[in-house]
Amino acid sequence: MSQAILTIHRIRNRLWFKLLAILIIPFLCLISCYQLLRGCLFWTCVPERDFTVLELGIPEEYFPQGAIIPKMHYTHELEGSLEHGNMTIYWQSGDGLTVYNVWRFASRWKGGMLYDTLNRINDENGACPEELKYESNFADQYILSCGWSDFGGYRAVLVAQYNEFVISLNSVIDEEMSFEDFKRIVTYIDEDFGERLNP
Repeated sequence: MSQAILTIHRIRNRLWFKLLAILIIPFLCLISCYQLLRGCLFWTCVPERDFTVLELGIPEEYFPQGAIIPKMHYTHELEGSLEHGNMTIYWQSGDGLTVYNVWRFASRWKGGMLYDTLNRINDENGACPEELKYESNFADQYILSCGWSDFGGYRAVLVAQYNEFVISLNSVIDEEMSFEDFKRIVTYIDEDFGERLNP
């Protein structure tokens, strides 16, 4: 009699284990697929933020008088990111130009891949003058470079990564946008990210 009860308990335990496995395994697979589609796994995913890239624009007082300054807007080219915002600022009938891009990725690793790509693109630029030297207090990695652009004019370029965010700032340097003006924008961006990511 006790042998029969023991056998029934074993069968019941096996059934419970199988039922649990049937329920848990698909659930874990769904969560893993969702995370992979998002671009990260549980421990590599970045935290939710209480702001979007649209809130990371540069205020108009940092640009020349009379410049055309649209608000930060989403773009269609996500380049693997969760969000991508752009501001393109013009002055001097379009001869003066600043392009500011902000990408937010699902993981620091994916952001680092774009950071590396942007640096390779800007490899032909050289070092900037001493007056543009800047030491970031908040960026995980950054580089400032300067040089003549194929698209016209002498340019200063900042590429930086702040956690899951990657930014690219490319500006014509002319009589209305000096190295000092560009450095003020770089300082603003660095401090803005510092406040938002390290409250």
